[in-house]
Amino acid sequence: MFDIGHVNRDVGDIPAKGPLTHEEQKRFKFFLSLEGNEVATNLKWGMASNMLVMSPALRFETWYMEGLLVPNKHFVLLEDDFSDLEEKVAYYTEHPEAAEEIIANAHEWWRHFSDPLKERMISARVLEKYFELSGQI
Repeated sequence: MFDIGHVNRDVGDIPAKGPLTHEEQKRFKFFLSLEGNEVATNLKWGMASNMLVMSPALRFETWYMEGLLVPNKHFVLLEDDFSDLEEKVAYYTEHPEAAEEIIANAHEWWRHFSDPLKERMISARVLEKYFELSGQI
């Protein structure tokens, strides 16, 4: 039912699948975003796509303010052990309007971060404040 794998080094006797391009990924309706040793860097791209993002509870925070994302509003919340993955896929397959609402909410969140000029200005202000508070300027 799922085309899931990892793209890094071998894990036990499970070989790496190799990465998919964004175009290849967009063929799917569902997008699994997983944190590892840090934030799931694919979360932002997934939320900007037309796929329904699914993830266990988010634990890491970046400029994207993951801590303010609302489970089942901006992404579908999964159990940490993925025991509900099949059930959630079945539900959102049978209720496409619910999936579309979550995707629309994800797109609305993404819009806050999609202006390159505003992002550069914010980055410059953060750096300025860091240098000021650390006594470097």
